[in-house]
Amino acid sequence: MYIYIIIQLFLYIKKSKMKLRLSIFICLMCMMQASFAQTRQLTGKVTGDKNSPLISANVIVKGASTKALTNSEGVFSVMVPSGNAVLEVSSVGYVTKQVQVAGNVTNVNVSLEETQDNSLQDVVVTALGITKQTRNLSYSVTQLKGDRFTDSRTPNLGNALSGKVAGVSVTPPASGVGGSTRVLIRGGSSLQGNDQPLYVINGVPMESGNRGTAGLWGGNDAGDGLTAINPDDIESLSVLKGNTAAALYGARAANGVILITTKSGKSRKGMGVSFNSNTTIDQVVDLYDFQKEYGQGIDGKLPASAGESLEAGLNNWGVKYGGVTTQFDGSTRAYKDLGQGVKDFYRTAINTTNSLAFSGGNQNGNYRFSVADLRAEDIMPNASFKRQTFNWNVNSKFDNFTLAFTGQYMKQKAKNRPRLSDTPGNGNFTTAMHPEIIPFSVIAGATGKGDKKDGTELGYQPNVYATNPYWAANSFFRQDDIDRFLGNVSLRYDFTKWLYMQGRIGTDYNVRDDASYTGYGTAYSPRGDYNQSFGTTREDNYDLLIGANKEIKDFAFDAVIGANAMYRVGESKGGGGGNLVVPFLHSVTNVAAASFNYGFNEQAINSYFGSANITYKNYLNLSLTG
Repeated sequence: MYIYIIIQLFLYIKKSKMKLRLSIFICLMCMMQASFAQTRQLTGKVTGDKNSPLISANVIVKGASTKALTNSEGVFSVMVPSGNAVLEVSSVGYVTKQVQVAGNVTNVNVSLEETQDNSLQDVVVTALGITKQTRNLSYSVTQLKGDRFTDSRTPNLGNALSGKVAGVSVTPPASGVGGSTRVLIRGGSSLQGNDQPLYVINGVPMESGNRGTAGLWGGNDAGDGLTAINPDDIESLSVLKGNTAAALYGARAANGVILITTKSGKSRKGMGVSFNSNTTIDQVVDLYDFQKEYGQGIDGKLPASAGESLEAGLNNWGVKYGGVTTQFDGSTRAYKDLGQGVKDFYRTAINTTNSLAFSGGNQNGNYRFSVADLRAEDIMPNASFKRQTFNWNVNSKFDNFTLAFTGQYMKQKAKNRPRLSDTPGNGNFTTAMHPEIIPFSVIAGATGKGDKKDGTELGYQPNVYATNPYWAANSFFRQDDIDRFLGNVSLRYDFTKWLYMQGRIGTDYNVRDDASYTGYGTAYSPRGDYNQSFGTTREDNYDLLIGANKEIKDFAFDAVIGANAMYRVGESKGGGGGNLVVPFLHSVTNVAAASFNYGFNEQAINSYFGSANITYKNYLNLSLTG
């Protein structure tokens, strides 16, 4: 070709302009023909099990810098050399295949076989969201898939951990629907402090402590942060049990870490839509085994009047059953065990969850958006728990950058959380200890709310602090409304296939509004009370880390170093008091002497962290973490 060009240049001198133009045209055509002859376009399709198209499969031309990804139909297009070529086709979960392509072939179909290597099943999510093979870890990690939490759902995710992870002890709430759960990893580590693990969602630590407990004189379990999580959104849950595993999260992870990764979209053709509906039924199980030979009374005597019956109260130290007696309301009834127990007071509770999710993606990114609605009744009458969650996960990749955004907004309302501990307002206690000779219908009164005709508490025993269970359920009020947002944005840059840098910003913002009152006419608080509080909590985390993952012959090396800045601020204010001025009007401005309070707290932690792991032939490991 070069000789031909020289000849044409020589003709430039000897011949006319017309011939010159013709010569240049011929020269350019020859050069273009030579250029096009070097490569050609090759198209094809990659399929997997049952001839189904594989999305985002890698097609690499060996010995060249060209590569391609299959689309939603498994189709690819790539430039290959003009002669014979070799394609290397791979996809996650399938055996990599090399395909010989002859020089005259322009279309090829490739079928991949599923891998028989079980190593993929042993890949778990560890600290900082990094995935590793369990055999290369120097500490104990247990990972559960999301479907383990959707078979039998509870409003609190912690309950679903019961019996699923060795070394993890779960104490389910005996405090009603939406109550807090105590989770301990390898036993308790503190007699009076917080000994529960740190929860991390998509790399962002979550505040999950109990919002309130019953004290010496009673009170309510105000729930914890685990009630904010919708089981349908969980992709996996990892329990990090050792100090080595938790070291990257600092002192807050002294009791272990539970990592929760939410679902993301997958590469697919079109939009995926999934709908889940789940209903559970809760009923009380009566395991009490009280004696059924002697009835209500004191000192072995049969109550002979309404006064004596009222004085006997909850005491069953009377005579043997038989005959009749006058009860607290002056009515004469049979002196016998009616066979009524706690199951006659509590109700059958129905809990229903509906969730709808949309997802999709391609080789450049994916998305998932879901909405869920939980409506749960408590077995305690007039008590309920509702929660709506909105979850989104968006990932996009362009060149060497990967941008990810995850978020969750939760709105929760709990009504009339049952009172616990001491007897005031605690309908659970008086239900269990009620006299066996008095029908529950009599204790409930004419309205079924445990009140007398004047609207005050109906007392059937002398202790004013042992509240009528129907009055406790209907005239004690507690409601907490929570709005919560958890989210993070991360940007990752891959310098090479084995070296990357990532920055992440995450936040956990919580707004809580509480209101409660003791009903006007309560025996131990005749004029009642009213209290209301409002609080906000926000925790921000800023991460910057550099990671490396490299294999050199028999050695594999992975490391990460980084820094974290945590800022946490909380504010609370409230007011209220006792003795309502206007009967049955529950308001902060309707108490005899209102008091107000204000609280503020602020905390910041700056930290540096790092870890390194060297593996020799996949069986000998050296790990450093700090």
